[in-house]
Amino acid sequence: MSLWLLYMNKIIDIYFRCTILFDIIVGIVFCVCHYKIASCPSVDHVSFIASETLSIILTMAGFVLTFLTIIVTFKESSKEISTEKDITTIKEHFYNSTLYPETVKHIKNTLKSLIIASIFIYMGRIFVSENHVLLYYVSLYGIVVLLISILKSLYIISKVIDLQIAK
Repeated sequence: MSLWLLYMNKIIDIYFRCTILFDIIVGIVFCVCHYKIASCPSVDHVSFIASETLSIILTMAGFVLTFLTIIVTFKESSKEISTEKDITTIKEHFYNSTLYPETVKHIKNTLKSLIIASIFIYMGRIFVSENHVLLYYVSLYGIVVLLISILKSLYIISKVIDLQIAK
């Protein structure tokens, strides 16, 4: 295993310990950096960006919630296996591995991050709609959290696929 891959795995492990906190910090840091180097778009564009971002985040939250519901529901129909020899399907392998509780925990945290971002944008649209610069950065924060959530979901799915391939 290369040194770079070892460091990346360590960073990902640290990230997954406190995903919600890291999502908030990364979103805020990105907004501050953007504030220093770029300007805010016009009032009309900000309102459009906030509206579209909120719609996309809530749609993504719906997909994540559906994915979580499916995983938890299928767990109910899976039988507990005591030894590795008794595992006959990939589903049983997944549900009886250490990957299952970690997957559920990370998907729940992804859902929480998306809901927090959507609440920020929604509150921004209600309380600071006159301040289009602040509304823009709240929306930008939501976009960053959305992108992080998509990357996190893809990472989790890739780990599940790796488990299938290994089986």
